[in-house]
Amino acid sequence: MPTRPQVGVSRDSGDRSAPAASLTVLTQTGPSTPQATGPIRPSRTAMARRTRNELVSKYGGVTCVQRNDANAGCGSIVARNSSREASVATCQALLLTNGVTLVAINALAGYALAPDKRLATLPVVGYVLGSAVSTLPASHFMRRHGRRAGFILGAFSGMLGGAIGALAIFLQSFWLLCAATFCSGIYQAFGQYLRFAAAEVAPPDWKSRAISLTLAGGIVGGFIGPAVGQVTRDLAQPQYLASYASLIG
Repeated sequence: MPTRPQVGVSRDSGDRSAPAASLTVLTQTGPSTPQATGPIRPSRTAMARRTRNELVSKYGGVTCVQRNDANAGCGSIVARNSSREASVATCQALLLTNGVTLVAINALAGYALAPDKRLATLPVVGYVLGSAVSTLPASHFMRRHGRRAGFILGAFSGMLGGAIGALAIFLQSFWLLCAATFCSGIYQAFGQYLRFAAAEVAPPDWKSRAISLTLAGGIVGGFIGPAVGQVTRDLAQPQYLASYASLIG
């Protein structure tokens, strides 16, 4: 018959520094399978599952650090992060395209429409002023209603500025052009928070990459803006009508 291990407890009363009792496990060999002694280590599957659960708990299921785990589902997560980064970078590129185009044509259009040529740069002042007075309200609006609502409102302001600017050129109204650039400045104020949104939506190990791609999108807009102003300058009459109309989209 298989034998059971005998457990005995021995006490050492001679040594005061030794523990009060020591447990000795005596495993008797026999026809039964020898019993393993020592701590039992979890399997690799259990360790991988535990690590994955810890990562999901820490990062809220947004990221997956163990990209070599076929069962972790990292492909969809990486694709989702890349899509968000591309969207924010595209918005930043459109923002800088809008700003650079306005810088290129505002003073020229103002000079053409100004009743007094000393006021030719007033549309540029309106653009800067609209951005300056809207930056803090934009921050409070996003804190209360969220980033998405803020960016939608900012994009609407940019489209409104482009539409009013095209109407000002069509009607040859200088002060209406100043109002248009003020609305475009509001769009610029909301768009300044795109880089912060990129850092917020990205997982901790993707933040630097998200911010870099967002700023890279702005560099692309810096090249596209002057080209848009040059191509659309005489595309429709009166001059600069198509340039402001292009900012609506």
